[in-house]
Amino acid sequence: MAKDKLKGITLEIGGDTSELSKALKEPNFEAAELQQKLRAVDQALKFDPDNVELLEQKFRLLSQAIDANEQKLQMLKTAQEQFKASGNDIDSKEYIELERQIALTTNKLEQLKQ
Repeated sequence: MAKDKLKGITLEIGGDTSELSKALKEPNFEAAELQQKLRAVDQALKFDPDNVELLEQKFRLLSQAIDANEQKLQMLKTAQEQFKASGNDIDSKEYIELERQIALTTNKLEQLKQ
């Protein structure tokens, strides 16, 4: 998973945010891929709802999706803390986008846990 690759990310506030974008690229890709797999399993379960193997696969995929979103959320919160510690304006476009991403990821995580 992307877990090992997320360590040591530095957020450059008020400047180039490409490091954060690059760091989020892999978790976003992984989350999208897991969603696609989950949709395929859900589709298969419509035809055979009692298939134990499909149910196991769905739970494994849900677990992986939860882990990926938790890692992304942690990374976003770390970036938020770094932003606040830097003393930059929390009304800036970058900070607002960061808060939006945190809210979206939190909602997605809650949906997956349900």
